[in-house]
Amino acid sequence: NNIQNIDTSDPNFSFTSPLDAIGFEFAGTNYVVFTGSNLINVALVESNGTLAFVTNLAGGVARAWSGATLVIENTAYIYIADDSNEGIRIFEFNGSQLVESTAIESFSELRDVRYLTLFEAGDTVYLAASASGSERLQIFEVDTSPLSPTPGNLTLVETIVDGTEGAGLDEAEQSFDETLGGTTFYVVAGLRANAINV
Repeated sequence: NNIQNIDTSDPNFSFTSPLDAIGFEFAGTNYVVFTGSNLINVALVESNGTLAFVTNLAGGVARAWSGATLVIENTAYIYIADDSNEGIRIFEFNGSQLVESTAIESFSELRDVRYLTLFEAGDTVYLAASASGSERLQIFEVDTSPLSPTPGNLTLVETIVDGTEGAGLDEAEQSFDETLGGTTFYVVAGLRANAINV
C-alpha cells in the first residue's frame, strides 16, 4: 500500500525530477537522501515508515543523478554523482544540517557520471564511479580515518577505459559489488557496448 506521497506541492520537500533515493543509518536513526534537479533532500524515516523532512541543500548540483553514503565517527558523508558538472560532490550530514565538503570535477574523466557504488576490499573502502560520457570507470579510495584532517575525501587509485583489456564501458551505467571467498568483485554494465564487465 502507498502510505505517503511526496511531490512538488509539499511545503518542505522541494525538488523536480527526482532521480534517486538512498537509505542510510546514522546515530541510530534511519534517513533517506533524495537526489534530483537543483536540490538534495534529507528525510528521517518515522517508525510507521513515513518520511519527515530534515533539511535540504539547494543549488550547486543542477542534476544530482545518484548517490552513496558512508558514516565515519559522528558524520555521515553523502557522495553525489553530479551529472551536469561532470564530477562527484561530497556533503557532510550531522543529523540536522547538510553542508558541502568538497568536489571532484574533471570533464574528461567523469563526463556524464551517473552511478556511484561504495564497497570494501579488505580493510579499505572504495568508491566506484561509472561515467557513461567518457566511457570509463574510476575507482577512488575513501579516507575513513576519523583522525585524518580530511575524512571522507577521495583519492583516485584506478581508471578503466572502454576497450582496455576488453572492457565494454561504452555508456557505463549501473553497477554493484559482491564478495565471494574473500575476493571482492565489481560488476558494471556497459549500455551501448552491450556488455557486463566484472
